[in-house]
Amino acid sequence: SATLTATPDRLENNDTLTGSGSGLVDYGLFVIGSGLDGVELTVPDGETACVGADVLPAGAVVEVGAGREPVTPPFDLATLEACP
Repeated sequence: SATLTATPDRLENNDTLTGSGSGLVDYGLFVIGSGLDGVELTVPDGETACVGADVLPAGAVVEVGAGREPVTPPFDLATLEACP
């Protein structure tokens, strides 16, 4: 599988990010109130990435990119549409 790189952005001690440099990245982001935690994912040219979330609290919103585009997991990182 292709190498997927994940770079943490504003993570705190209770957040987790593992597996960068492999084909799978596992993350746990614990955001309170209007806080912001993030992961910058770099996908090799010609590859695709599907981003999912196993557990989301009621009312949680997943936002992507500088424009904070709301998305519904699992979504394709390039198109922001549902994964095939």
